[in-house]
Amino acid sequence: MKVFQKIITVAAVAAALCAAVSLNAAAADGDKGRLKLEGRDWVYVDSDGNRDPSYNGLAENIEGIWYVSNGKLDSSANGLVKITSGDIEKGEWVYLDDGLYQKKTLGRTEGTYTGMAKNRYDWWYVKDNKIDYSYTGVAENQYGNWYITNGKLDHGYDGLGEIPQKGIWHFINGGVDKVTDGLTKITKGDIENGEWVYLIDGCFKKYENGKLKGLYTGMAKNAYDWWYVTDGKIDYTYTGAAKNPYGIWFIEKGQLGHKTYALAEISDSGIWYFSKGAKNTTYTGMVKIYDGNIRRDKWVYIVKGLYKKLSGKDYVGLYTGMAKNQYGWWYITDSDLDLKFNGLVRNEWGMWNFRSGKLDEKYSGSVKKDGITYTITSGKVTGADKQVVSYAIKALNTTKWDLKSAYTWCVYKLDYDKYCVPTDGSLGAEKYAIYGFKNRKGNCYCFSNCFVQMARLLDYDAHAVRGTVPYRDGTRGNHSWAEITIDGKTYVCDPQYDHQLLQRGRTRISQYMFEYGDKGTLKYNRIAAMN
Repeated sequence: MKVFQKIITVAAVAAALCAAVSLNAAAADGDKGRLKLEGRDWVYVDSDGNRDPSYNGLAENIEGIWYVSNGKLDSSANGLVKITSGDIEKGEWVYLDDGLYQKKTLGRTEGTYTGMAKNRYDWWYVKDNKIDYSYTGVAENQYGNWYITNGKLDHGYDGLGEIPQKGIWHFINGGVDKVTDGLTKITKGDIENGEWVYLIDGCFKKYENGKLKGLYTGMAKNAYDWWYVTDGKIDYTYTGAAKNPYGIWFIEKGQLGHKTYALAEISDSGIWYFSKGAKNTTYTGMVKIYDGNIRRDKWVYIVKGLYKKLSGKDYVGLYTGMAKNQYGWWYITDSDLDLKFNGLVRNEWGMWNFRSGKLDEKYSGSVKKDGITYTITSGKVTGADKQVVSYAIKALNTTKWDLKSAYTWCVYKLDYDKYCVPTDGSLGAEKYAIYGFKNRKGNCYCFSNCFVQMARLLDYDAHAVRGTVPYRDGTRGNHSWAEITIDGKTYVCDPQYDHQLLQRGRTRISQYMFEYGDKGTLKYNRIAAMN
């Protein structure tokens, strides 16, 4: 405010003189000192109305409080000035704007400046034109944002500070840091002191719609390890899966669990197995879960790293059946150890008897299932009271208990006998199967029914079919094959024809699990199912 560069009108001078008379009257009543207009200059007069040409301090007139140098108002004084005389702010550093310390508005004296200012010693925080030694926080000057401690720029400050309407930022050596990325330890200040926080270009939290929000959630690394960060700060409460550029990992209480064996949920995928902290997508089998908060201290079954998959909004178990650990064979239901299960279970080596979820290898006796009494020898099914089932069990026990192995057994272990018929003259499907199993030979009806009986023991929906197929001379002849239905889809298996092709020199099985009409197969005319 350059008051004295203006032209003072006669009316203004008269008003000022009247004010001076009033001030002198006040001085006579005991005021300490005032500015008095002499000609074009404002001069300092003491409480007795005498000029003091040595006065260096603050004094008041009708417009406000001004800086006086050598007894005269000094309109050239700008910035921080130390007050050495008088009764107004003596001994303090105050901020001057063209000599003005505080101006009068509606009869009240008000500060004109709040912000940073510099003297010959340093930068300071000024509030209402006076250094505020109580202020600690962020302030701005023409060079940027800085951290102030007890009114003074803190050159040693390494911590966080809030910049109004911009966010919470990191400061290094007192100045705002717009470079640092990643986890940083906060060593000073009142915001997250002693904590590790995540910075993005120096920003810890930013303002969004008037509210402070964390910039980053996810994995981050410091000099010690990988950690999980929530809203820009290490989250020591987080336990679960998290992703970084190198894969998906298990986090235990905020830190990557290098020694953990746990299950964790991965969104839109399912619950996965983590071994030594890393997602394991190769392991299949039983594992003991030691860590985390899903099935801890339990045995579960993993299929290529997946414990349970997500189907819609529900988790679906991947595996039900037998599984082995170092303590024996166990029964698994929906990927969890089922200690309540009692009954017969199949695997590739046979059918076995389970009690309380575990294979009972010491038991020999019998178990009844679906109306059939099965013979158990040292925990394994070795026969049945139904003759055809007993033969099928013995055949499967010589190979693997799976559909392809059952088919291969029929192709390789049976010989073709065109004119065989059941000994009692019956054309029943089971009689053909018994003849084939017992004599290791038979016609196409024996081949198909032996395979069907083995497939049914493996829990497949299987039927022997009779019908006709074309001969080389163009006629059609009677034939029997098998049908396997899976998920509503019907597949054809023709073990006798495959046996015939191999006898003619073909080197591979080709008539297994194809659909009617597939290229390279016979033109089957289905008449009826035999069983």
